[in-house]
Amino acid sequence: MAKLVVVLAAICCILSATTAPALLPPEFAPRGGLPRLAAKLSAPASSPATDIRVAFLGGSITASKGWRVGILAHLRQTYPRHHFTEIFAALPGTGSDFGAARLRDDVLRHTPDLLFVEFAVNDTGRDPAAIRRSMEGIVRQTRLHSPATDLCFVYTLSHSGLPDLEAERFPPPAAAMEDVAAHYGIPTHHFGVEIVRQLHAGALVFTGTAPSPDIPVFAPDKVHPGSVGHRLYTESLARQLPSFLAARPSASTTPLPSPLDPANWENARLASIADLAGPHASAWTRVPADDLHLSAIPNELRHDTFVAQQPGTVLEFTFIGTAFGFYGIKGPDAGRFRVTIDDLPPVDGAFFDSFCVARRYRAMSWLFPKPLADARHHVRVELLDTGPDKTAVRARSPEDDPAFDLHALTLSGVILVGSVPPP
Repeated sequence: MAKLVVVLAAICCILSATTAPALLPPEFAPRGGLPRLAAKLSAPASSPATDIRVAFLGGSITASKGWRVGILAHLRQTYPRHHFTEIFAALPGTGSDFGAARLRDDVLRHTPDLLFVEFAVNDTGRDPAAIRRSMEGIVRQTRLHSPATDLCFVYTLSHSGLPDLEAERFPPPAAAMEDVAAHYGIPTHHFGVEIVRQLHAGALVFTGTAPSPDIPVFAPDKVHPGSVGHRLYTESLARQLPSFLAARPSASTTPLPSPLDPANWENARLASIADLAGPHASAWTRVPADDLHLSAIPNELRHDTFVAQQPGTVLEFTFIGTAFGFYGIKGPDAGRFRVTIDDLPPVDGAFFDSFCVARRYRAMSWLFPKPLADARHHVRVELLDTGPDKTAVRARSPEDDPAFDLHALTLSGVILVGSVPPP
């Protein structure tokens, strides 16, 4: 009998060890909080109602009608005296580098009161140092050009980041972003912590087939939450907002501190193709606003877009700075282009990938992959007469599209970390 008790006790220990929730990293960090927003929300009831602008900068998880819509609804319900206006600035498939480049045009010109920044999933695979530079650029641009704006970083979760959270650490992109947030006193919230809690409780499966109809699947494609996942995202952030609003910045975090990285993207911007085309302007055709190429981009996020269809078409310009790239439109008609900067070896690129299908066009960024000195650079871009190999992608497309036979270059802007010198 004593041996049986010992065996049963050992089995219980094993079962408890396999079912007990793992230790998790902190779900949120209030840091310096949201003091400007808190001041508006705490105004006396006798004061006039306030218009509060909430901006959302991120990728497809933010673009979908999920946590973004949910947290706006929560704010409106919690603070009915105030009028909340949304500033939508989410583009699927884009990361914090492109976010830093389009920040002024797509967000800061609207002078938001609160800016949520979400790029933890789309920055997966990038160098952590590069992530810190682009996220720091977002922070410093906001503090310099819209000082009345409060920032909050939110971290979404894909299946590839799950092992890190379960090992009590943030996935690398979120860890890099935490370095920036800690330096500048920015509140952060990791949506994934609540998801892992639900997984360990057996109330959720991450992907695949659920063991019963009562247990929802969080992300059928391993990345994008379903309706239940977005509800959990919303509820977890809503629980922490009071602590963000109650926190107050310390004297050391109120001024803009020295940068973590002097090479951060504080000077990132988008330059217009029309302004840079110069003598080559006639070879570039403006894309109409109702063109299929722009259909997936919300009106408020569209920039003047131009297309080159003739091989040999060139764009040349000079800039002063440390990084360069393109804001392009990817799709079935995309061709290859060749970029030459100064006397460096040329680099080829294309706005085409395995996600391209018939009649579908999306925004995409392309960055010159080699480091550049902070100096004056001459850039030459040429459309080549041969395109990328589209055979496999075309075969998977739900319908055939003659655009696959084309080799065009469609650009909505030039990404610069620096400036264009006067002519």
